[in-house]
Amino acid sequence: MNKYLASLARQSKTPSLSYFKFAVYGLRYCYRLLGMNDKIVQLPSIKRQRKLPVVLNYDECKALFKAPELLKHRVLLYFMYSADPRACEVSRMQQSDIDSGRMMIHIRQSKYNKDRHVPLSPIMLNGLRKYYYACRPVNCLFNGNEPGSPLNVREI
Repeated sequence: MNKYLASLARQSKTPSLSYFKFAVYGLRYCYRLLGMNDKIVQLPSIKRQRKLPVVLNYDECKALFKAPELLKHRVLLYFMYSADPRACEVSRMQQSDIDSGRMMIHIRQSKYNKDRHVPLSPIMLNGLRKYYYACRPVNCLFNGNEPGSPLNVREI
């Protein structure tokens, strides 16, 4: 097994780290199914690589938000960048979830069915107001193709 894993790691077409991880974890599972001690063969422990995220600078952000032609798409892009919701949370977002008095966004049934509040920036609020007066969404914050229907996750 050690020779197999070593050859797998040294291949000229080096597999991705996730491929190598699946091979190691599959072997560990096999050993457990057979009732063998998986420590007989020294399977390496694979540590997760931690990388810092790439952060856009001011000019890159400006160019990104100006790229879409439609106001709806520009506001949606800025909304996702500033509030960091998941796509399914955006599709379920209602107009009543925007609290302009407290400058908060209420994200309902987030991960693990928990609600959370996210700060709403004044620039985002102005963009949402422009979008609302231009497009007049019904019920949902971002309507799909038909008025009143939510925007599909794939469309987002």
